[in-house]
Amino acid sequence: VSDLSDRGIQFRSLTEAIDTATPGGELVFRIFAALAQMERRLLSERTRAGLAAARARGHVGGRPTVMTVEKLEAARVMHANGATYTVISTALGIGRSTVAEHWRNRPDTRFRPRVPMRSKRVAHGFERRFRSRRPGMSDRDAARRQLLGFDPFRGLRVAMRAGCSINRVQRSSTSRHPYQ
Repeated sequence: VSDLSDRGIQFRSLTEAIDTATPGGELVFRIFAALAQMERRLLSERTRAGLAAARARGHVGGRPTVMTVEKLEAARVMHANGATYTVISTALGIGRSTVAEHWRNRPDTRFRPRVPMRSKRVAHGFERRFRSRRPGMSDRDAARRQLLGFDPFRGLRVAMRAGCSINRVQRSSTSRHPYQ
């Protein structure tokens, strides 16, 4: 409202007795603004005091972590034996991104380089892309489809060529519509 008054625009409330065009209305408005600011500061102060008291009693706030010290140690051993994030997350029953996030936060760990064209996610990405497109794809899309052994009319057929070892369950070939 002060921005409006700087530009010469007056504020008049229809429900309260506030009219900044008059000196009395401006005084009432400023008093309400000061009270609102004081209430915000008191609320913030009470919240900080309550959190400090809870911490003093030993309460730990926030969501409990799923990555315990035991799981982190098991993940370290599995990673040392050559397991990927996906294998580790499946074995420990946690999300892949959780494993990766905790691994990145540890300074003593090293990352394994990604091997191109070897994960299920690559094939799944291509499958989704082709499923959402209409017939009449470009030559480049046809080449990708041929490389991965994907036939949009018969489901995903995984080829063991070009180093692609993608284990994927073939979708039903009895589907009538190719993009279902």
